Amino acid sequence: MTEGEKKYLEQRKWFTDRIGKTVYRCDLKCTCDVCQNGKKGILIEDYDQACYMNDCRGEMGIKYYDSIEELENDIDNRAENYVKNVNIDPKTYKGDVITAYVIGSNDQDEIKSREMDKLKEVNEALFTQVETLIKQKDDIETKHYAYKRKNPEYFSGGICESCGTNIRNCIC
Repeated sequence: MTEGEKKYLEQRKWFTDRIGKTVYRCDLKCTCDVCQNGKKGILIEDYDQACYMNDCRGEMGIKYYDSIEELENDIDNRAENYVKNVNIDPKTYKGDVITAYVIGSNDQDEIKSREMDKLKEVNEALFTQVETLIKQKDDIETKHYAYKRKNPEYFSGGICESCGTNIRNCIC
């Protein structure tokens, strides 16, 4: 069993151990009802729901907590760490580090999105250049092969007109 599989099973066990209990979740950047109501608590009713919530945790990066206090402490810690790491003045956000964290996180997501768009454009341009170079190479090879077929003396060691080398050493 791989490390990833072990971790998945451990995390699924965390959820299955809480069947019949209430857990809390929060995605600070998401304003949907599910994420915001997750602060009020979600009752894990059965095994299927526990597995589904574990999958959501893995796919969407949602963190779950045993208590509302644990949730709030984690939010405060993440917000304070963010503000410290990016060297911004929390007073900018009227001293509200959580607001700073949310705005900063959203800004980072927007920056990442813009950078990804730029990378896609660069990749597309490079791909087009590579396609053009491959086509040019194929054209040269076709012309060179056709020339060799018309001029059999080049098979015996003549000079390549494309590159000027001995035909036996030609790399065109």
